[in-house]
Amino acid sequence: MTTAQYEERLRRLEEVATHQDHLLQQLNEVIVLLRKEHDDLKVRLVRQLERMETMIESNANPLDPNERPPHY
Repeated sequence: MTTAQYEERLRRLEEVATHQDHLLQQLNEVIVLLRKEHDDLKVRLVRQLERMETMIESNANPLDPNERPPHY
């Protein structure tokens, strides 16, 4: 290979490396955003599950419609 060919090859390799660095940076940003969204959704899911458990527990012992309140 001639010096010009080596220089061209080196230039292309540097171009590819620069492109890959940029792509890696973009992918890292996406991962950070997805992680935050995942964490937010996880918190919301836990809250919803807690609400559902509370609703189930409150319906587990339904009140007798004919039962008088304690102050009667």
